[in-house]
Amino acid sequence: MPEQLDKQLLRDADLGVRYSRTGRTINEWKRKKILPPPDLTINGFDYWYLTTIQANEKRFSTKSSVAA
Repeated sequence: MPEQLDKQLLRDADLGVRYSRTGRTINEWKRKKILPPPDLTINGFDYWYLTTIQANEKRFSTKSSVAA
């Protein structure tokens, strides 16, 4: 667990900025399971490690471009 403390955490708002999408779109991606499950949920907010997002980026960016 100590090695995970050094990793950067991203919230859904950060993902919206990263992919130029609205919060509503990010919530839709979560609901449709396009995004991987969050690594942490704290006080109702979902967080992903940057490495998790990068590892799954190709998978969900392809799905989102097909859906658009």
